[in-house]
Amino acid sequence: LPPLPSRAVHHLRMIAREAVTNALKHANADRIRLSLSLEEAGLKMTIADDGCGFDPAAPRGRTAGHFGCIGIEERCDKLGASVCWRSAAGKGTVVEIRLPLPLPLDTLSSSPAP
Repeated sequence: LPPLPSRAVHHLRMIAREAVTNALKHANADRIRLSLSLEEAGLKMTIADDGCGFDPAAPRGRTAGHFGCIGIEERCDKLGASVCWRSAAGKGTVVEIRLPLPLPLDTLSSSPAP
């Protein structure tokens, strides 16, 4: 993989952490697989679990303890990345992040969010 700015690494790490936390806390997953690959258009990060799944089309509210998907979307926006959830009841969840490379200049110059 190409070297990435620390801001991008930070956001990718926090996205992965949140996806894994969601799989453990909400999906009761037994297995979680994280993969990174370099594609023609950029970097792809995939987090897949074998948990209970959910409806990705359902509205995401800001109820106590349920900011994970919203936080992932916000971090992707900051990076210029896209996120896609594939899930169904009883079928687990796949979170796919696509980060175009090279990164836009505004991504390179900003400091990481806390």
